[in-house]
Amino acid sequence: MPGMIREQIYRAERQRLERPRPHNRTASETSCPPITITNVLPTQTTQVAGSPAPPPIENAATPSIYPPELHIPGLLDLAVKEYSTWQQSRLSDKTLKAEVRKACDVALDDGLDLTQIEEDKNPDYFTQRGVKWGIARRFAKDIRLWAENVMVA
Repeated sequence: MPGMIREQIYRAERQRLERPRPHNRTASETSCPPITITNVLPTQTTQVAGSPAPPPIENAATPSIYPPELHIPGLLDLAVKEYSTWQQSRLSDKTLKAEVRKACDVALDDGLDLTQIEEDKNPDYFTQRGVKWGIARRFAKDIRLWAENVMVA
């Protein structure tokens, strides 16, 4: 940048800063009291020199965001068939029962067991293979309900 242009820029900036500012504030600026913000950090307990530190808490139950792993004993393919039979027992419509059988066939044809289906919880997997949406949702969603309430009975 040429020196002459730089000088003009500096001169204009000095004049702008030296110019008196107008004191025409809006009503909202003058009617509000100033705000004071005070940041307060939590106090830390200091340990007295020479006193032992408290022992760590052992075996403390820490909540998990994931449910415990599902364990279904016995033969994996047989469990899929039993689950399918239970789902069908909850329906009266023959067409819907056939859809449950279709979902069961899809799972078995692809070698899926109930634990795998429960982990994925993906009804789209079944709908993409021709199973009706509502049946696919139930088939993918109700496995834990069946395992914890029906299978143990």
